[in-house]
Amino acid sequence: MPLDYARGGGEFVEPSKEPWQKIRVPALCNGGPSVFEHIRPIDPRAERRRRYLISSLVFVVLLSGYGYYHFRNYAEERQARQFFEALQRKDFEEAYRIWQPTKSYKLKDFMEDWGDKGLQGPVEQFRIMRSSRRGTGVVVQVRVNRNQNVSLWVERGDKSLTFPP
Repeated sequence: MPLDYARGGGEFVEPSKEPWQKIRVPALCNGGPSVFEHIRPIDPRAERRRRYLISSLVFVVLLSGYGYYHFRNYAEERQARQFFEALQRKDFEEAYRIWQPTKSYKLKDFMEDWGDKGLQGPVEQFRIMRSSRRGTGVVVQVRVNRNQNVSLWVERGDKSLTFPP
């Protein structure tokens, strides 16, 4: 019979049959399966793979959210970039075509606003600073010639440009 060291005051004693040791669950009586027989042992490689998969999914979701936020106005920013590149090349007919003006806004009016003697002067360099969605369009903020900030409204449907409302 095995001896138990933990019970006595430093001496070996024979383990006693405690009442709780004799109680059995009725479903497990008569040599039935143990409660924990259906549970497999933990596989550390499978746990590592599971953690890697969950971490990868979280990373992909966060990266997708950042990509969506950063590139959601890309088409409108590209339209504004093409417009300012045409102004930089002094190709005013192309810039006027990209602007997609209404019938009342003639090329003469466009040249007063965007020509060499226009409000901004000749466009030598520009940089798209930021953009934000508002209703059916996007407000694109552009820094022209290093010192002037210009805001343009780009309609999301047809990519037409105008001054913001």
